[in-house]
Amino acid sequence: MNTGLGQFIPLVLYVVILFGCAASAFWKPRIGIYIILPLLPFETLREKLDDFPLGSHAIYLILVSVIAGLFFRSQLTIPKTPLNRVLLAFAVFLYISLWQGAFYLSSPLPLLLSDPRLAVWRDFMAMPLLFVATTGAIRTQSQIKFAVLVVCLSILIVDRSALMNVLSHSFSHFDENKRDGGPLGYAGSNGLAAFEAQCTCLLIGLAAYEKRRLRKIGLYLLIALTSYCLLYAFSRGGYLSLLTGLLVFGIFKDKKVILLVGVILLTWQFFVPQAVQERVMMTYNKDDKLEASADERVQLWTDSVQLITTNPVLGSGFATYMFMGRVRHFKDTHNMYVKVLVETGIVGMVFFLLILSKLFTIARRLFRAAKEPFNQGLALGLLTLMGCLVVVNLFGDRWTYIEINGITWVLFALGAQAYILESRNQEAVSENADESASQFDLQLAPVGQER
Repeated sequence: MNTGLGQFIPLVLYVVILFGCAASAFWKPRIGIYIILPLLPFETLREKLDDFPLGSHAIYLILVSVIAGLFFRSQLTIPKTPLNRVLLAFAVFLYISLWQGAFYLSSPLPLLLSDPRLAVWRDFMAMPLLFVATTGAIRTQSQIKFAVLVVCLSILIVDRSALMNVLSHSFSHFDENKRDGGPLGYAGSNGLAAFEAQCTCLLIGLAAYEKRRLRKIGLYLLIALTSYCLLYAFSRGGYLSLLTGLLVFGIFKDKKVILLVGVILLTWQFFVPQAVQERVMMTYNKDDKLEASADERVQLWTDSVQLITTNPVLGSGFATYMFMGRVRHFKDTHNMYVKVLVETGIVGMVFFLLILSKLFTIARRLFRAAKEPFNQGLALGLLTLMGCLVVVNLFGDRWTYIEINGITWVLFALGAQAYILESRNQEAVSENADESASQFDLQLAPVGQER
């Protein structure tokens, strides 16, 4: 039972959200984006809003308010990005796939919001909608910088909660029962690890181009804290995805980091805690057989291959696997790529890979075009995060959870807007140069005539 001031936190948060909705709709839409960022990963905090009217729909209330604000202020023109058309087509495809899945499962058609499969579609579509809303609401370089600052504060809040959970246990040896999702709630410990790994990659990129000393120190301290929380999330997929992100960093920024990754792979047992060593080495048991977690994944993937061959083009339908009961109690294939093929087939996989490629394009374009150090750091952070994201989804569904990737969609929206601003600045510089050249030619013309 809550005591002291803690019991008022949900009420204060609810009031802030109501204020944010009103401010976004009738004043400045970007306020809603700033308020929503700390809420996205903090599922356990959002749960405390369920007792208030529409409190369980806080994310959607803010999103709708932002879009309404853009409409009222005649700013509903969404900037063009490589993702816009793909996301629209993807949303339509997944909804049609919902209907296909209803026939496959012999379940109710996805027409009512109370339908659990429609709820899964709605929750997933909130992230692309968040991308669109952010590109519409965040318009200037100063707004982008402030949004990234809020992202860093959001990471710090999650880290603090995760750290308190770590410090409440003794981890002299690994214990599966002590793992949980912390502030990310039902995203689970592996979801928390995916979030921490992706955030670490982003922060490393930002720190690489930061010029101001205090800010650079602050970023490195946050990197250390986030990495520590990742370490004690005990996720082998999280560790590997972070190393992959570091490889991407090495490719785009500093080749020596690639060597560092090699050194880490060779020497990690000498400096990581005993509990982490036990977690990594427990893939096989004493009899050289796969331990329970790894063996379950093999069973899931073997069963999934059989499903894929029966519906290779369109799959069984979006959000169907969790209701099949194929392998004991499991509701996920423990591999996002396998899950996409099972539920949406080859067509869905094409969409999925296309979205990943478009996200990479946003980061790469900004990295090539950026002249301002902050934008260079943001671009490098997104590229590094992208490498992490691709690998971490090999070990489970880390894609459809807004707790894990909500902030990621906002960051790529900021990257898309930063590229637009960089392009405009370069066009302005080019136009000024042409104008100056024309004036110089006009000044020389009389001289030429006198000759």
